[in-house]
Amino acid sequence: MNPYACAGWSNPQNPWSINDVPWRPTALNPPTFGALPPQTQPTSFRDFEFRFVHQNVLNCDVIGPKDLKYFEIRTIGERTTISRSNGCLAIISWTLKPTLEFMAGCARVNQKINSFLSLSSDTMYRTMHFEGKTYAWLQRQSGDYFMYAYGSNPLENLVQICRSTDGTKVVLKMKSEAFQAGLIEPCTLATILLLSGFDID
Repeated sequence: MNPYACAGWSNPQNPWSINDVPWRPTALNPPTFGALPPQTQPTSFRDFEFRFVHQNVLNCDVIGPKDLKYFEIRTIGERTTISRSNGCLAIISWTLKPTLEFMAGCARVNQKINSFLSLSSDTMYRTMHFEGKTYAWLQRQSGDYFMYAYGSNPLENLVQICRSTDGTKVVLKMKSEAFQAGLIEPCTLATILLLSGFDID
């Protein structure tokens, strides 16, 4: 059985391809998100809700299982701050060349956003590096994003980003193994960047 065909890939010559037309981000119009089709949510996934304070992910609270608050995201002007209970996790500066400042262990790292989420040469997916591993973010025709371990075969969905039907929140669905690997923080940052509506390239 071809895992790419089962996943809905339209180009068998390019296993990372998910659409007939390459996805290109735009600074003016954020992507339109549709609702997920009804399905049974696997028990191995954990849901983290980005509950909007001001209509988008740039101002929201991230609430996890048992209604625990994981992060607070606030934007003032060209600066988005992501905070956790023990202090600041990251700061995004929405300048002409957006940058990301975040904590990596005990060190604070400054990085261009387009290197944190690097767009592939064919513009079909983005790569994210964490703890020596590479992950690929792909956007389906529905508007949802899916994250896989780069180069895995068969492909295994580790993380999914989708918007609620009422438009009041975004849901980050993480497989338990992804959460246990510490991916909640980089995936939270990726969610903000991918859904920000800004040009991140």
